Amino acid sequence: MARIPALSVSQAPTSTQQQLQALEKATGSVPNIFGTLANSQAAFGAFFQMQQPLGKGNLSVAEKESIALAVSQVGGCEYCLAAHTVLAGNAGLTGEAIRAARNGEGGAVAALARAIAQQRGHVSDTDLAKAREAGLSDSTMIEIVANVALVVFTNYLNSFAAHGPGLSAGLGLIGPKFDCRFSRTSDIRQSTVRAFASLQFNESIRQTMPFFATLLRKHGIPR
Repeated sequence: MARIPALSVSQAPTSTQQQLQALEKATGSVPNIFGTLANSQAAFGAFFQMQQPLGKGNLSVAEKESIALAVSQVGGCEYCLAAHTVLAGNAGLTGEAIRAARNGEGGAVAALARAIAQQRGHVSDTDLAKAREAGLSDSTMIEIVANVALVVFTNYLNSFAAHGPGLSAGLGLIGPKFDCRFSRTSDIRQSTVRAFASLQFNESIRQTMPFFATLLRKHGIPR
C-alpha cells in the first residue's frame, strides 16, 4: 500500500489539475507518479520546470533513456526501470542496448551517468578523463548531471511513496521476474505501461500528447 496517496484530478490542487487532466486523457488514468507528485504544488512545478528544458537539450531521447536506465539500476527503482525499459525500446534501443545501459555500458553517456549516480557526484578524475576522451563536451556532461538529478528525484519519490515491494502489486509490475531483458511492452503488464508512458517529455505535456497516444495505440492499450 502506498504511504503517500496518488491524487486524482479532483483531489489535486487547482494549479496542477490542467496537466493531470492532459495526462489522464492521454493514458486513461493519472499515472501514480504524477498523482503522488501533485501532493506538493511546489514539487510538481519544479519537476516540470526542470524536465521541459531538458527535453529540448542536446542529448537524444535514446541517450536520456540510457541515463534513466543506468541511474535507476543504481537506485534500485523497479518502477522506473520498468518505465524506462519500455521507453528505451520505443526510442530504438535493442534489448542488448538496454541491458548495457543498465550496467553503465554501451556508451560514454550511460557510463558517466552511472558513475555520477554511484559516486553521488564525486566522479573520479579517471572517469572524467574517459568521458572527455569519448568526446563529451563540458556542456554535455553538465546536461548529463542535470538528467541524472531528475531521474534520482523520480527514483526517490517512488521509493519514498511506498513503492517498495508493494509497487509490484499496486502497479502491475512483474515483481521478482522482472529483469533487464524485457524491452517489449508485452513483457510488462498494461497498467505499468499506462503508468509510465508519461515519464519523459521532449516538449510540454500538451505538445507530447500525440506521442503518448501513439505509444499506447502501438501496444494495444485502451485509452
